[in-house]
Amino acid sequence: PLLLVEETTIVDGSPVAELRPDDALDGRRRTGSYYRASLTRQGRSLSWGLSSTGATADFRNQLGEFERVGVQAHSAEVELTQYVNNDWLRWVEEEFEARTTTVYAGDLLDYVVGSSVRLALQRQTEISVGPHFERVTIAGVPLDMVGAMLEGGSAAWKHVELDGFLYIGGREIVDFDDPRVGRGYTGNVNVTVRPTSRSTLEGRAQRSIHYEGWGDALVADARIFRLRGTYQFTRALGVRLLAEHSDQYDSDESATDRRDVELGSSILLSYELAPASFLYLGWNDARREFRVAVVSRSRRGRT
Repeated sequence: PLLLVEETTIVDGSPVAELRPDDALDGRRRTGSYYRASLTRQGRSLSWGLSSTGATADFRNQLGEFERVGVQAHSAEVELTQYVNNDWLRWVEEEFEARTTTVYAGDLLDYVVGSSVRLALQRQTEISVGPHFERVTIAGVPLDMVGAMLEGGSAAWKHVELDGFLYIGGREIVDFDDPRVGRGYTGNVNVTVRPTSRSTLEGRAQRSIHYEGWGDALVADARIFRLRGTYQFTRALGVRLLAEHSDQYDSDESATDRRDVELGSSILLSYELAPASFLYLGWNDARREFRVAVVSRSRRGRT
């Protein structure tokens, strides 16, 4: 792995920080192993699945597809479906899932246990709700969280589709000096409009917020709004427009860096020269507020 670490030394009485290769780049040959196994069944009324994966601590993949090694992950899920087909309800589905991550052949690190009830209404509308239990281990400290999830979507209208997601409850506060459980929620709402057969407009709003506890100090807050529009003039010629506003706050940063606000927009023209051959012409503009004190944010610089 190409990792760099920061090392600080004192030069003429002043600290000097420099990056050097991590000890992992020591020229030693490593041999590791990886496995994956799964067994699934898909049925009309009953579906289930089992899976297990693992990578030893010395396993390496130069393509970088593995975020963690030296761990094993196991999962199981079951789905039960009942077909109602009355005037307002098509089917009901109950789902249960459990996932664990352990040190390879060792102790438990993380787990997720959840269940939900999904209702499929008439006119292509679905809603799902259920409890959520999770553990994550940060800096050797296990954090147990309990929450609830709500999810839904609808394509009941000819030109409009809606979907959204909400989790509320315990949330991990990633502080390596003091990892702890806070409270908060994360969610998003998506709206897709298709005015004509050639055009699409998509809007997405996301919010993720952490508190020390309900009614306590704010730890982090992120708000992202995104618009995406496409229009196909002909089969070969099309245009895509993007606009995004991001406003993120992190109390763990210094007073001048706690809030980061960015605006971005872009336009892209694409022309299909031949099958699998395209010509692109694009323009991108990004703006962010200068890193000044939160109380005096006023100037915005083009990046």
